[in-house]
Amino acid sequence: MIKKIISFIVLLVIALALLELCSFLAFPYLTEKPFDLQALREARESRRDFLREKLGAYAEEDARLYYLHPYLGYNGRPGRNSFGQVFNEYGFLGEDPPFPYKKKEDDFVVAVLGGSVAANFSITGKPYLEKRLKQLAPELSNKRLVIVNLANGGFKQPQQLMALIYALFLGSEFDFVLNLDGFNDVALAVENLNYNIHPLYPAGLHMGFTSKGAEKLDALTVDSLYKLRRVLKNENKLLRALDKPPWKYSVFLNALTTIWTERSKKKIELLNITLAKQTQYSVLPDYRGPKPDSSKSPYYLAIDAWLTGSEMIYALSRSKGLPYAHVLQPNQYYDNSKPLSANELKIAYTPKFSWSHIAHETYPLLVKQGKEMVKHNFPFYDATMAFENAKEDIYIDVCCHYNERGNELLADDVAKAIATEMKKKTP
Repeated sequence: MIKKIISFIVLLVIALALLELCSFLAFPYLTEKPFDLQALREARESRRDFLREKLGAYAEEDARLYYLHPYLGYNGRPGRNSFGQVFNEYGFLGEDPPFPYKKKEDDFVVAVLGGSVAANFSITGKPYLEKRLKQLAPELSNKRLVIVNLANGGFKQPQQLMALIYALFLGSEFDFVLNLDGFNDVALAVENLNYNIHPLYPAGLHMGFTSKGAEKLDALTVDSLYKLRRVLKNENKLLRALDKPPWKYSVFLNALTTIWTERSKKKIELLNITLAKQTQYSVLPDYRGPKPDSSKSPYYLAIDAWLTGSEMIYALSRSKGLPYAHVLQPNQYYDNSKPLSANELKIAYTPKFSWSHIAHETYPLLVKQGKEMVKHNFPFYDATMAFENAKEDIYIDVCCHYNERGNELLADDVAKAIATEMKKKTP
């Protein structure tokens, strides 16, 4: 009997050793990362910080990221965190510079309009934009680039226009107005119609949760919040368990947890989207607006609003003596705009979503409309092919957002647009 037990233990040890060896050899292929215990521990801790923050936010009486705004529809809740940045007292990402901003002698101040892509670019893309501007526009070589972010997640026309009016009315001083948009203006406008919300009203995707207090949550929203919290809690428990010896030294368990985390990220992202979508069903009539003209196609309504809003921003900018550039942002659902990597296809490409389909259908129309605008000397710049030759990972989610490398590449197109418009202004 003792021999059998010893034999069993020996076989078990050998099996575990083989499992660990095979896991070590397969680790780079399974996770696309080298096996580094210290790096894995730090990644888990960073991930657990994120999970704890999300669980803490959803445990509050009011978990809303945005609040209703009298002029902009909604804006970020001051002090809340989004994309690694904190909303300032006016509800825009980034605490520096102060808002409304007053120019200093050596400043070159750019107001950035748009949605979350523009908001992220105003922060992550700033150092790359400043470097390229100094190369392309000698008159700016001794200037300090100051970016005033007036963009926010989900903003679409006419919110870009309203944000600029609001900032100027408060006394902000700018040298240039940049509008970096496109995706929200078509995807979220048409998506509104699917929930009987007027396409020119703020995106129901954001207004759904924002327009109701925690005490007014409907059953669908409560169910979705429960599912989301359960996924967050399960991943947090797993990561916490792996931080204890001897498990934290296991190559197999580290590989398993790394794969679990990647799948969990995608699941959390999809659950967040589902939550936002479901809250639109119960948006109050006050936030739905009038019925749109049914004789016009949804795409026409969205693109017309996108164009009209930009034209009005241009007119307002000119009235203030400010050069303006309208840049159409890149998007993964625009055909042949980027060779998507295997990882991007896994984490950042979901063509079955309604907005993915909308973007795929409307982006060619936006590009075509942009070419017509250029024929009439409108300062429109098409940046949809900014990632055309980028084989590395750029897209980080199924919507539209980029990593730092993506913002670096986009900065090149944006800098060219700004430099070109600045030369037109210079006699």
